[in-house]
Formats: sequence, structure tokens, C-alpha cells
Amino acid sequence: MESLSADQNQDDIIIKCSLEEMANAFFKAYEIIWHDPNVNSQENQQYLTQLETLCKVKTFTEWKEAEDYVKAAKTVCHVITSGTNEELLVKEIFSSQNVPKILTFPETKHIIQLGQKIIRRFCVLKQRSKM
Repeated sequence: MESLSADQNQDDIIIKCSLEEMANAFFKAYEIIWHDPNVNSQENQQYLTQLETLCKVKTFTEWKEAEDYVKAAKTVCHVITSGTNEELLVKEIFSSQNVPKILTFPETKHIIQLGQKIIRRFCVLKQRSKM
């Protein structure tokens, strides 16, 4: 057991790692994966800027690239996808352990339910802009 210095007592907590290492030990890293063929539009860039204040956001215009990224990711991925090829992306990633939520845009023609994950029509970006 280490000896205490003169200015420490038995109840003090001594941290011997960086803040980043400590945060990684207690909190899972997560990011938003946004698949949308129009992700680079002026309107979507405004939403992207807002989302980036919360966490890392990775954007894709091609669903297959988004799928490959999610499957290789070591982080928790919250996925936002547009109506274009959304079903293809959803079918490929819904069982991935690192994907707790998949959110689709309201243009979707129907709601998809697979396993324990409910994939529903939802547009967090447009709802945020109404606040």
C-alpha cells in the first residue's frame, strides 16, 4: 500500500489516469451515423452543425458505405437514415449490437419492426428546428 503524503488523508481519491481514460472507462463512446443522399444540402448542413455540438457525426450519401462503417465501428452508433435505400441499410444493420436506435425520416412509407428494435418514422432534426 502506498504511503500518504502530509497533505493527503485516507479518504482522498487519487486519480492516476487522464480524464479521457477515466471517461472511457465509465462512458461508452457513441456517434451519430447519418445516411442521406442529400446530406450535403444547405438545410442539412445547418442540422449537421447542431448535431456536431452533441457528438461525432459521420455522414454518408451511399447506404452501403454507411453499412460498412457501422459494422466496423467500435463505438455505439445511433443511425439516422433517409427514405432512399433506408430499408436496405436497416436490414443490414438492425441486428448489430452497436446500434441501439435507428431513426428514419417521415417520408418513409411504413414503419419497420425487426427484433427488439423498433425502427419508426422520426425526424429529430426537423423537430429540433421548431424549438
